[in-house]
Amino acid sequence: MPLAGSLASLIFLRQREVRSESSSQSEHILNDAGIAGEVEGPMTENDTYKFQRERIIGVVAEKAPGKEVQFDERSWIKFRVVDPAAPSISLTEPTGEWIPSEFGDKFPTGDALWNFIQRLSNGKL
Repeated sequence: MPLAGSLASLIFLRQREVRSESSSQSEHILNDAGIAGEVEGPMTENDTYKFQRERIIGVVAEKAPGKEVQFDERSWIKFRVVDPAAPSISLTEPTGEWIPSEFGDKFPTGDALWNFIQRLSNGKL
């Protein structure tokens, strides 16, 4: 039994390490794009996964009617925009993994979020 617990701990630590590496890569890209910043303040309802997910869906529905958002995670924000007629072809690059509160801080308005999505689309949206 202790061996199983140790293995589970190692797996958990490796998953956390991989997420941290991915987060560092995303942060580097944001620094290069000039949109990185510090996250400050207490967590609010707007910082939840559900709220940010619904916000992303709403912005895409408004700005790119008929397109869908596919999410890869249930706790981290990671998505891409697709055309339902060809769902296997992504219209955007994957977003990387975001903590919902950090995502809200980086893209506080619908326009900021849409600008981010447009950059990910390389002119497709």
